[in-house]
Amino acid sequence: MNKLESTTNFIKKCFNNEIERDPNRIKEVSKYLLISFYFQQSNKNQEDDTAIEFFHNSLWEYLTAEYMWEENKRIVLNTDMDNDLIPLNMDEYFSILQKLIGNKPLKEEVRSNLESIIKIEKKEIKDKIINQSKNVFFKLIENEIVLHYNYKIEKLDVVQKFHNIFEILWTFYYISGLESKNIITTNETLNKYLLHILSPFNFDYKFENINLYEHLYSDCYFAECIFDNVNILHNFNLSFDENIFYNSKLKDIYFSRHVYDNTFNNVVFKNVTISGKCDFSKNKFYNSKFINVRIKGKSWFNKFIKQNSFDEDFLENHSFVEKIEKDQLGDKIKRYYIANDENEDLDHP
Repeated sequence: MNKLESTTNFIKKCFNNEIERDPNRIKEVSKYLLISFYFQQSNKNQEDDTAIEFFHNSLWEYLTAEYMWEENKRIVLNTDMDNDLIPLNMDEYFSILQKLIGNKPLKEEVRSNLESIIKIEKKEIKDKIINQSKNVFFKLIENEIVLHYNYKIEKLDVVQKFHNIFEILWTFYYISGLESKNIITTNETLNKYLLHILSPFNFDYKFENINLYEHLYSDCYFAECIFDNVNILHNFNLSFDENIFYNSKLKDIYFSRHVYDNTFNNVVFKNVTISGKCDFSKNKFYNSKFINVRIKGKSWFNKFIKQNSFDEDFLENHSFVEKIEKDQLGDKIKRYYIANDENEDLDHP
């Protein structure tokens, strides 16, 4: 630090020229300069050559995240003697991920800093990361992520290790593809890791350019998330509280619990079933459409209109409809729907 030109200029501007000839005074100035930036003098070392340690966690967390990203780039973008990218090896990549997690859980603050660092990375670098790691990403998912585990030296149990490795793996791959609008289509295995009941991605997280296909984790719950260009298909027992949806589609879904205080902007609900017990209230709908949305009956429809907010277009183009259909045994039964008059032709009984 003392050899940096900026340090020399700082000392010259703030002190007289004699300080340059006194190494002890320069060391003292440097120490307090460091202390002023998130460092403190350590009490652990009683020697004259005082140690400096981190005072505020945020700097440690940022530097940790920065190190993780640089290590990821080093292994993923490794080149041969001709400067050509070397195909990423799954076992080698797992070893790097395992090393980065070590024996400490991945802190939310570290992951947040990591996301910020990746977002400001050059697009061409992130595109290469995606191209190099796509196959390995999905191979690791299918292989249960934790390729090997040594219980004699590990301090995290195997479940903790597995979830922490997934979090950093997901962050590297998913955030790298946002600028290029890389579409990720999930499957049941990936959903199990991404959206389990204790997942950090179910709360206050932004999902972009994702197709959440096949069954999500049982009784999946989302709160205070943002969904932008997200398609959710073929699921049941989903719950949404205080989320914001843009330019998305919800199809073949069964809601049985609660869809409460969400904002839906340019969202299509298609072939959706809403249980009569579902608390579907205080939601706001803008430029959204219900197509073949099955409900309990007329009274539920009236309650739905009263307890949610809609733009004029929604109210003008949606109505309550009764249909005579056949059940699984072939018997005729009466069912009820919210129909979009512009997009479907439902036969009245």
